Amino acid sequence: MTRISGHKSLVYKECQPQFSIFDWELNSSLKWMEENWHYSVYVSIAYMLVVYSIQQFMRQREPFKLRNCLAFWNLLLTIFSMAGSYYMLPEMYDTFYMKGINHSVCISSTNSIAQYWMWLFALSKIFELGDTVFIVLRKQKLILLHWFHHVLALIFTWYSFGQNISLGRWFVTMNMVVHSLMYAYYAFRSMQIYIPRQIAMTVTSLQIIQMIFGFYVSGYAFFSKLSGNYCEIPAKTATFGFISSSARCYISK
Repeated sequence: MTRISGHKSLVYKECQPQFSIFDWELNSSLKWMEENWHYSVYVSIAYMLVVYSIQQFMRQREPFKLRNCLAFWNLLLTIFSMAGSYYMLPEMYDTFYMKGINHSVCISSTNSIAQYWMWLFALSKIFELGDTVFIVLRKQKLILLHWFHHVLALIFTWYSFGQNISLGRWFVTMNMVVHSLMYAYYAFRSMQIYIPRQIAMTVTSLQIIQMIFGFYVSGYAFFSKLSGNYCEIPAKTATFGFISSSARCYISK
């Protein structure tokens, strides 16, 4: 914090806390994921095989209720998403509001706390596969967009995290915020607590908005690289992100 001579106002310099334990963990995690992101493909294949196997197993059986387990599961993911939103939103706000859209999309975060939560976010994509297990055990309809989104999110997140891409702040922040509300809504429904229809419509609208923004920022980064402008994301990753975002938008229409 510095005081400007002759003025009573204070100008606050951007302060990004650095914690050595986070730096050590992140350096190790970035290197590990850069070298081993392909395990996400193996996990995705196993995920689809397990889901198909459970569907076959449940074909002649009554659906499990699992109400309490589902409520607990959704509450855990709600708490995690809220915590992630709490730590990601300030960095996102400061970057976008103070430095603009280009910086927020094309310059990677150097905030250790934000990077740490991006790492946790990448790991959480494996645990979120459990959503599908609840769906098939309860014999609910499993739509293409659901499992396709889970597979793409897992693979792209692991693939891109090792490169510390600039788009990370957008994807992680948006996802954490939307999931905070989405999983809270699912948790209340699991506990049979009445939720107004307007809330359900709001959650659905936010998911659509997230998809549109994901498509936009992916396209922004992709065309920035295509135009030869500086953007801290490899061309292959920008292409992967743009194609996967386009595919999700197409399937959801």
